[in-house]
Amino acid sequence: DADGDGFAACSECDDADATVHPDAAEVCNEIDDDCDTEIDEDDSDLTDGSTFYGDSDGDGHGGQQFEAIGCEAPPGYVDNTDDCNDLDPYTYPSAAEICDEEDNDCDTEIDEGVENTWYADADGDGYGDASSTTLSCDLPSGYINNNTDCDDTAAAVNPAALESCNGVDD
Repeated sequence: DADGDGFAACSECDDADATVHPDAAEVCNEIDDDCDTEIDEDDSDLTDGSTFYGDSDGDGHGGQQFEAIGCEAPPGYVDNTDDCNDLDPYTYPSAAEICDEEDNDCDTEIDEGVENTWYADADGDGYGDASSTTLSCDLPSGYINNNTDCDDTAAAVNPAALESCNGVDD
């Protein structure tokens, strides 16, 4: 027992290193610490490896459904669990929010900041009321994409109407 670790040279794999012997913990150091012929993450006895998480959609952000412990991340694994939908490669923290009724950027809000302003067209003349709006990704029924109607109660009164001598701003 040249290294004084309590194990005879014939019963351990490195009698020059007191930290290497059959009762040692296997740690990430590229050495067979516990003398079982397996090194680091190939050894099921590894005690100081990091936890890595499956990245099913390959966007660099992991989910919580798959875990692996090792010295380095295996292929398809990352060191975080911040993906709120690990099956969609366009959904992860800091992703661009798009109009799709999904939380693309994992902030618990849906379609924030990307909705369009639509203007009510109560008279159905194709011109919207600037004082009556709604936000939505898709055009809702009864709304239009312009705010140029000066009287949304009369279809004959709109920017394309012909002006006539009737005392009304047609």
